[in-house]
Amino acid sequence: MRFTPGTVAEHVDDVKTFGRWFEVLKPGGRITITVPDCRGANRMWLERKRFPALELGPDEGIIAITTGVKEEDIGDQNKETMLHHRVFDESTLRICMEAAGFINIAPVDNHEAMVAPSSALGWQLALEGYKPKQQPSGRS
Repeated sequence: MRFTPGTVAEHVDDVKTFGRWFEVLKPGGRITITVPDCRGANRMWLERKRFPALELGPDEGIIAITTGVKEEDIGDQNKETMLHHRVFDESTLRICMEAAGFINIAPVDNHEAMVAPSSALGWQLALEGYKPKQQPSGRS
């Protein structure tokens, strides 16, 4: 079984969501989580680069990646409700996945849930992990 929540993790209020994803995944199942990469976005902003696929300049791009809102979205209540509640880089996403119980966590560069390969964008990342086939004692 494979589960791909796409770019959802940055929108949830509670990191317990990672635990819920772990619960619903069958033993041996794979999850791929794609999120905006805050570290990569900061690097692009510092280097004054445009944000590919978003077609935004450095200032607008860093705001869109960290908040989830583009300038044209301001005032649109539907779009403003989709704000990012948290930001991730590879290490924080990995910590959340490990805390939920996922193992063999590794970066994925080109996944169907991604706008484009991470290496081409610079502001997006994806990690893939697995639910152990055999649960450690004490974990349901």
